[in-house]
Amino acid sequence: MPPLKRTSSCTDIGFTLRRQFHKEDFRPHQREIIEAALDGFDVYVQAATSFGKSLCFQLPAVIDQGKGIGAMPFHARLTKEVKEETLARWINNESGYDIIVATTAFGMGIDKNNVRFVVHWRIPKSFEGYYQEAGRAGRDGNASYCFLYYSREDLERVTRLIRSDAKAETNQIARLKSLQALAQYCEDTDKCRHAAICKYFGESSTPDCDFACDWHKDPQELEMRFMRGLASEEWVSTQAMQGTYDDGYYDE
Repeated sequence: MPPLKRTSSCTDIGFTLRRQFHKEDFRPHQREIIEAALDGFDVYVQAATSFGKSLCFQLPAVIDQGKGIGAMPFHARLTKEVKEETLARWINNESGYDIIVATTAFGMGIDKNNVRFVVHWRIPKSFEGYYQEAGRAGRDGNASYCFLYYSREDLERVTRLIRSDAKAETNQIARLKSLQALAQYCEDTDKCRHAAICKYFGESSTPDCDFACDWHKDPQELEMRFMRGLASEEWVSTQAMQGTYDDGYYDE
């Protein structure tokens, strides 16, 4: 896919954020993700937990028409025809289908090898789910990036959702353990991310990270960033921005 042409300045993105959501600042890396799409990189956003369908429309609303980029929603309540068309056009790199903002309804088995970014806007429900979804990036072997936005408030919300799911009582303990392991993965600032993933899945060997994770890049900065996040109420509140749909529908 040829690089997309920017037709507006970066300051217009901030204007759109203020106009649509009355926010002055982007979350960490949020602007980078939008600008990456403007530069022609494919982006996949996984809208996990609590945002549900609302986030699928919020991010496309931030990106103005005329910026040379298209962000499309994907959730369970779209018609089969719309979902199939959206998926096909995204896989084929068609103009206007540069970003997919999806709930877990996006499902497994999606094969698009040139996804450069995978963004989890909140903590997923399980370590296994996160691993599978993050694994959509870089299947062509080229450098790709995965971001996971995390707060303890989000963790508490997902924990409540799992505990309240009467239909899944039989495996509730296992689900909670998986979620807690993922939370620990997010909060750990003393080890390689790839090594942590291998340990969770019982792998005996540790892969060569080659400075691909945030810990290897700058462990001191990672620790300071984590401590600043815990100390900042503003940071927590931006991570926990409410959607407009009931929490019970976040999988749809």
